[in-house]
Amino acid sequence: MRLLSGAVLAACAASVDGYLTGTGVAGGSFDNLIPFAVNQEVDMKVNGDMLSGVPEEYVSGRINLRVKSMDGVKFEIISHPKYGRVGWNNSVSGEFTYSPRQYTLETTNHGREAERANQIPGCEDKCSGGATGDCPNKDASKGPVATPHQIKMVEDEEVGFPCTEHWAPVDLDYFRFRAVNEYGTSNWGEVTIVFERVDSASGMLQVVLLIGGGMMLATCLGMARVICLQAILNPDHSYPMCSKICGGFCAPEAEKGEEGHSADDVKHDMYGDDDDDEDITANPLNEDAEAQE
Repeated sequence: MRLLSGAVLAACAASVDGYLTGTGVAGGSFDNLIPFAVNQEVDMKVNGDMLSGVPEEYVSGRINLRVKSMDGVKFEIISHPKYGRVGWNNSVSGEFTYSPRQYTLETTNHGREAERANQIPGCEDKCSGGATGDCPNKDASKGPVATPHQIKMVEDEEVGFPCTEHWAPVDLDYFRFRAVNEYGTSNWGEVTIVFERVDSASGMLQVVLLIGGGMMLATCLGMARVICLQAILNPDHSYPMCSKICGGFCAPEAEKGEEGHSADDVKHDMYGDDDDDEDITANPLNEDAEAQE
């Protein structure tokens, strides 16, 4: 009976040891069963010119992950990029697509464009009213406090120049992710999209805009010409200051003809009897001449 019990216990121990060895957890080691996210950089050529003619740009990549098996692994985005949009081509294989939406950003001379040793907390994006407080940040409750040297760089023009805000091209963007499988959740990984600026305008788009702008300018000038002519040729309005303002465009004074007649005296009878041709084309000058004869 004792021999039978010992054989049963030995068989159970062998089966448990085989299970642990087969799953890779023998000796208490998981052997990368829980995924580990690796930070990475992806280079992207970006044409951010306003007249580039490119409707949208994309870059694709694959997440770097250290794990024993990809079976059952899913990826989740923890924080979205600030200047673009990211989405999964396949949330199981880790394939993603990034598309930029903003090509310029508001920054300061003490922000991301400055060397790391000269960057001042609170001055990354705005000189005042930023998310981490004013620049330089003297209040510890609002964020990291600038050192006395950094504060002097901003406030003292002899040491440095005052903080100034301006717009600059976006140089990079990033998003954070994690991986999940049946054994657990990975750390937070970061994917940095590094922009390689190749800004250039489209020649065809420039020609189209030039033609369209020229046609619009010609149309506006033609309308202005018609308005000016209608104003100048209006017989019911006089311009006392015409000789001082419009110069050679002023209408000349009416010249008097013989016996004091002028062009205003010639008025055709447009409302006379249709049967009487003489009344239709009656000319008061001719009538005066016939009366004298």
